[in-house]
Amino acid sequence: MSFLEELKRRNVIRVASAYGVMSWLVIQVIETLFPVYGISDAVIKLIVACLVIGFIPVVLLSWVFEFTADGLQLDKDVDRSSSPVQASTKKLDRALIVLMTVAIAYFALDKFVFKPGRDQQQLQDATQAARIAALAEQVDLEQPQALPHSVAVLPFDNLSPDPDDAYFAYGVHESVINDLAKIRAMSVIARSSVVRYSDTDLSIKEIADDLNVGAVMGGSVRYAGERVRISAQLIDPQTGVQMWADQYDRDLTDVFAVQSDIAQRIARALEAELLPREQERFTNVPTSSAEASVAFFQAMAMIRGGFRVAASPSIRSALQGHLDRAIEEDPDFALAHAWKARIYVASRLYDPVATSDWADFKAQTEALVEHHSATAISLDPNLGLAYSTLADLRAHNWQAEAAQEAATQAMGLSPNDPEVLVRQAGFETHRDQSEQAISAMLRAIELDPNSGRVLHELGYALHASGQHQRANQILERCLELNPREAICSVMLARSQFALGNEQEALDALELTERLIPDDAAPGIRGDIAWGYGLLKRPADARRAFDKVIELQATRYVDPAVLAWSYMGIQDYDEAYRQLELAANDLSLIQDSYPAHFIRENSWSDPRLEQSDFLALRQRFRLE
Repeated sequence: MSFLEELKRRNVIRVASAYGVMSWLVIQVIETLFPVYGISDAVIKLIVACLVIGFIPVVLLSWVFEFTADGLQLDKDVDRSSSPVQASTKKLDRALIVLMTVAIAYFALDKFVFKPGRDQQQLQDATQAARIAALAEQVDLEQPQALPHSVAVLPFDNLSPDPDDAYFAYGVHESVINDLAKIRAMSVIARSSVVRYSDTDLSIKEIADDLNVGAVMGGSVRYAGERVRISAQLIDPQTGVQMWADQYDRDLTDVFAVQSDIAQRIARALEAELLPREQERFTNVPTSSAEASVAFFQAMAMIRGGFRVAASPSIRSALQGHLDRAIEEDPDFALAHAWKARIYVASRLYDPVATSDWADFKAQTEALVEHHSATAISLDPNLGLAYSTLADLRAHNWQAEAAQEAATQAMGLSPNDPEVLVRQAGFETHRDQSEQAISAMLRAIELDPNSGRVLHELGYALHASGQHQRANQILERCLELNPREAICSVMLARSQFALGNEQEALDALELTERLIPDDAAPGIRGDIAWGYGLLKRPADARRAFDKVIELQATRYVDPAVLAWSYMGIQDYDEAYRQLELAANDLSLIQDSYPAHFIRENSWSDPRLEQSDFLALRQRFRLE
């Protein structure tokens, strides 16, 4: 008898074939299901290796033994002509046929049903990744020429007799920039990027080249009593030629009309088209009350670009006081109502509130946001700031559809407002729309190239999309221009860690700890604890964690922040419990960013990729 015939007689070929088909089916199943539940590739490789190694003993056992109705017996003791043995052989044949049928059916389904959809998805993913990579490449491409219809409005010189009235020049400067930003065709550099040039020795041309603009405006403000004098001149930085200049000597009640006129004159000088709706908006003077104007400019001088409203509760309280006086003097002052709503959102996110008072505080603060936003919109439906504020509040409350609707309104009304663009980008990042987020931030960076907040948000969008090297470049630039921006250093730590640069990540994390004040909000403390834990610095992680727990004794700390903190000390059971609390009741979350950072696994924590956390993280998706 030949060796092949002996293999057939002993059912070795049948057993080997059945084992091979079964192993193939097992591999197909685990390759499909394990990634869904966050089970690592190493486990898949281990199972495949075990199946391959197991082939040898299975074949050897089938050579030596025979499966019969009486169990396993040595081949030499089996009468293969007996009916029971032949019945066992037929059962083995049927089992092989069933396995082959299942394998063929799976193969057909996979090839003709699942594979086309999978290939289409892979193509879409690859195309999107290519577009994101192309957008990331634009981050550090120098523009060969200035932005079209672009201007940088330098801080106005304060010529007021009383030095304490410097706020008036600040406020007028902010308002002129805001008026220019209403013009879709214009590119006006935000206040936060031009303030650094107030005491510079750079020439007008050097400033224009820095900011990539085609014109630079300078001016002065003199405020005394009930009169205000505003002088302004627009200069071509390449030739030094004055493109336009004027001086306004008016009553204080006319100050907003003067600002609107300046904005329109600049637009005409730069040949920027004003749409009919934009022209109509300039005819609507925000207020004619001198007292309301003064109070509003005092608020604007403290805001300085909009992004610092979250700086501290004391600053927010002072801002609200100025705005309250503005509204008291003119209840129809829509812009003051819009800013009150904006600042109440910051209070809702960052104010220290006792745990027992959190639910009432949240409800009361959100009611004030709704009230002042609605009032602002009813008085002036063209206020993009009011819609942006509502979009922000809706997003923090996980109301995706309502947030999208408000964000679309805000972008349509204020397409050149960096604050609106930044908040839109954050919203898109949390919806996993990285391409849209990066696009919005590329526009924001054109309008506010020196802002720490803008650079941070671009770095965040790049990091979330997997463009960690580009994110590093942007975040390092952020710290170069804004060396005290802790939000940039902690994001840089995440991005460096994602690249495997553990020492650079540690340096950035230690810098963050040096930058934040002793009374810093618990969120960033929890973030630091998480990072130290991953960087194998348990004592530092425990120190940051203990600070969060200390803060929890006097103020509300939401469960997403506590989850961060427990991740840092590797108490994963408690981290999971806290995250589950948040998932079960989203109203417990004070600031949605920590929950999104966990959902995105912003610290590239391998523990979050395991099946228990992976399933829980998906519950924080903002669809």
